[in-house]
Amino acid sequence: MRSLQDDERLIAHFATSELDGRAIRNGATADGTEDGLLVGPIEVVDGRFGTASQAINFDRPGSRVRTRIDGDFQAFTFACWVKIDNLDQRYNALFMGDGYENGEPHWQIRDDGRLMFSVMVDDSQSVSFYNQRDQRVVKDAGLHRVYITEPFWEIANSGQWFHLVAVYDPASKRVQQFVNGSRISNEAIEPKYHIDTLRIGPAEIGNWGQPFRKTPWFAVRNLDGSIDELTIYNAALTTVEIQSLYESGKPLGY
Repeated sequence: MRSLQDDERLIAHFATSELDGRAIRNGATADGTEDGLLVGPIEVVDGRFGTASQAINFDRPGSRVRTRIDGDFQAFTFACWVKIDNLDQRYNALFMGDGYENGEPHWQIRDDGRLMFSVMVDDSQSVSFYNQRDQRVVKDAGLHRVYITEPFWEIANSGQWFHLVAVYDPASKRVQQFVNGSRISNEAIEPKYHIDTLRIGPAEIGNWGQPFRKTPWFAVRNLDGSIDELTIYNAALTTVEIQSLYESGKPLGY
């Protein structure tokens, strides 16, 4: 973990071992301005190494970690260890930019066990579509595409730890997603959905505090599970680097 924090490409590194009361240190910074704040009924539980480690559990709707990460970025790699107890919501948050404005990311798990990653391309565009669940036409947040994998999780995996990674690389125009060091999707960014400048700003781990529709099934995003060691890079990590992250951080027996 200490060697990870020396990587100049690192934007954020939130490890539960860095908890200090209701704050979690961003190991990528030294001044504390981008640390996370535990909000709501969060529970600190045993981590992926059992009682020798910790994780943050988000199973109650108000649970979240608030942070703010300023700056412009050229690429994203998101990685975290997650233990899913159940996928209760339609969309289950891993890391969500608050306002979902231009260049901001949304990283989630759908209720059918599929990873979802997206970046807002143009929040000024008016986009509407017929929503089957709401049985009406609804307005979307703007122009964006959600990159969705094949299912990686089912209820038989409840309580098992997974290492998840999403790579968003405007330079190569590719979005790749990984589970336990193995790539499970590799998609092109079409010209319509290409954006060069990426941002984060105010954001949440494990929840979404500013949904743009109030329908409960859409607005409630807390993860029924636990997260540890969430990292964000201003770079598109290679497959070898992602495999190394998994191998160096996995519990015994994985």
